[in-house]
Amino acid sequence: MNQEAEYRLRVLDPQGEEKHVLELNPPLTSGTPLYLDGGVRRMEVRGNGDCREATFEGDPLTLGIGPRDTVQVQWRPDRLSNWRNRYAGTVVVNGSTETDETGKYKLQGLSIRRLKEVEVRKTLLQDDLGAQLRQLFSDLVNSGQLGKTLQKPTEASIPNLNVTSAALSPNYRHVDELIDKYLKGRSTQTKTYLNPDGGTDNRTVTPDWGVTGDLVPVFGYPAGVLELDEGTLGVTVDGFDVDSTTLVTDVRVMFTKTMQASQILAVNGLIGGRTPISAETRSIFPLTLPLSVAPRTFGESWRNLPLGTQAEYFTPEAGVRFAAVAQFIDIFSPEENVPVASGQVEALADTDPNTYIELGRPSRLPSDYVLKLFFGEGECPVGFRLNILSSPGYTVVARVYGHDGVNEGRMVAINPLPGTADMYLFPSAIIDEVRASLKRDRTLEVGIALTTSSSVTIKNGSTSTTSSVTPSPLRIATMSFLHINQAMMLQLAQPLARLPWINAVSVRVEGWAVEPAPTLRLTRRDAAGQSLGFRELPIDLMVYDIDPDGEMYTEIRCGQTDDAEALSWASTIAQRDQSATLDAVHANT
Repeated sequence: MNQEAEYRLRVLDPQGEEKHVLELNPPLTSGTPLYLDGGVRRMEVRGNGDCREATFEGDPLTLGIGPRDTVQVQWRPDRLSNWRNRYAGTVVVNGSTETDETGKYKLQGLSIRRLKEVEVRKTLLQDDLGAQLRQLFSDLVNSGQLGKTLQKPTEASIPNLNVTSAALSPNYRHVDELIDKYLKGRSTQTKTYLNPDGGTDNRTVTPDWGVTGDLVPVFGYPAGVLELDEGTLGVTVDGFDVDSTTLVTDVRVMFTKTMQASQILAVNGLIGGRTPISAETRSIFPLTLPLSVAPRTFGESWRNLPLGTQAEYFTPEAGVRFAAVAQFIDIFSPEENVPVASGQVEALADTDPNTYIELGRPSRLPSDYVLKLFFGEGECPVGFRLNILSSPGYTVVARVYGHDGVNEGRMVAINPLPGTADMYLFPSAIIDEVRASLKRDRTLEVGIALTTSSSVTIKNGSTSTTSSVTPSPLRIATMSFLHINQAMMLQLAQPLARLPWINAVSVRVEGWAVEPAPTLRLTRRDAAGQSLGFRELPIDLMVYDIDPDGEMYTEIRCGQTDDAEALSWASTIAQRDQSATLDAVHANT
């Protein structure tokens, strides 16, 4: 043990201004003495340097550490070396000056506390994913929400990842939510770890992120390997019982804000002899997409991912084959003098209300008239986007047709009410039942119905039977099929994958000199000191601690962050929370 190693606490107020530095043995002429009971305990740091939790006990009167202060734990191996920031966290529990007892203190790193509380306010422009994250954190620092606490990122802390990331409107989401749910899944890599038998263990990983002890944000794929030998003095290796409470191999994305039973009339079967869709299917159902996110080596396990109806989750179908306008006195009597249509069909593919197609007034009343868009072969849409610019009094009906030349499936939306503005999604159960009536079932495994032709019909008819009613021209600003953006869905679902790590280990090393690293290469030894080969493991957590004798040590946990019993209990609670959240989502649909 290095007897010259020492540490101190640097305390910042909630706005990031330095309050004081507490030293164990301050110079006689300056410095504030540090009074701790047993020293700083259990400073948890992940392999990329991201700080988690830390605890200590001390005298509240002399420590001068208050609610939501930031504490940096600084360490150096000897008095001639520079101080290094081993840990930084926000005070969430602090001692009271109103008691003579020793105060308890708990710190949480910025990524698990403050970045769950502050919001992203500016749109992220399309750029390299790393550049987007630099913009996000720079904008956050400039917003002043964290005062001077968080430092701006650099290209060293957040490098470019050579992945073009689409623009993203944050909608005032919290920083951690935006990164975990919408950004980190936009890049993946396969990480390979070597086993003692010469084999490999491959895992699909997404970029790691957090805030280091220097209060600098990091994002990306951290490099570096920590090499340790079990035969080295001061290195102790132990094993973990393996926790597999949480297993996620598949994710079912769920859009719960779909059109309701009263809004949809769907029929299927032979043309001229159609049968209505079943009443059960026309009940409230979500639109879902199943995704595989991990191999089923340990079995099959699903997790639901409920999402809102947001435009970026869907892609409009391009390539309208042709458009047609028709007018009817009744459904069997086409009128030759159809309304005049003006505008470009391409205007219907955008969301600009200033570009539209306008249909003139019908030639007589009562009358219906329609605009049809024909898209040709392709996948059955999961919904459509429709923006009608018209005065009140119109009855708007949207129809979706699909047929293979013999059998026909049809969905009719009567006065549809969108989940969000101009977005209309069909429940998967209705799509499945219409698809089942079609005989071309070779591609059912892809999860989306197959049709040889599809069309959306926008029908506008007067509810009055008198010719004195003069409706205004019908303006249609947006009209396009929607398909799920499956690439984005996989980006959102991939980070949810969970597989157990066989033979997780814990390695204890004397002192705090071990720097964070993402991977451990460990040489194992038998009782005689002979090499048993080495294996590589991901470093899940590094714990800088002080034992009861006051000796500093570092525990490196690989494959698991904690013992199996604690992880199992935490997983059980998390699963209950997820179930409660999903129940709430279903209740609001």
